[in-house]
Amino acid sequence: MNDQGIMRQISNHIVKGRFDAHMYQQDPGLKRPSGFSDLIRLSLKKNVPAPLISSDVLDKAMYKSIKKYEEGQFLLPDLIARAKKTTKARDILAKYTGDYLSLSKGKAVLATFYGEDHTHWRTITASILKGLGFKTIDLGAGAFIEDIVHSVKYETPAFLGITMPAISVIPEINAMSS
Repeated sequence: MNDQGIMRQISNHIVKGRFDAHMYQQDPGLKRPSGFSDLIRLSLKKNVPAPLISSDVLDKAMYKSIKKYEEGQFLLPDLIARAKKTTKARDILAKYTGDYLSLSKGKAVLATFYGEDHTHWRTITASILKGLGFKTIDLGAGAFIEDIVHSVKYETPAFLGITMPAISVIPEINAMSS
């Protein structure tokens, strides 16, 4: 199988949600299909550059999956499952190459202000951002303004995702950030 064929299969595994399913268990006569992780490793053994796999295969497959979700073809759990598999693939690439930084799209800081409870929002957002190649820094529930401002100054994220209890905290944030 050539490099393009392997990369097309990786993309199909993500978009179609086949991952590491083993059809041979239903019918012992069927040949076991290549699993998702096997295909990633095979492409690396064939010297396909990890950044190419990351940008040309994983990114495009995630964007297709997001589009299908937006069109109503996928439910949110379907999208999250695809994001987790894409994250696993990125982890395999980074471990194999030893180069986590060049494969990363940047950082994202997520937080929920003290008094709010949006754990599901943060978990979902973190999964999707990781699937897209971002390193996520989750400050958790109960974050204080000072923690968020410190994280933004220290981490310099590409994205900041926060939930706020009321609009009355905005002047406080502006005062701290200047």
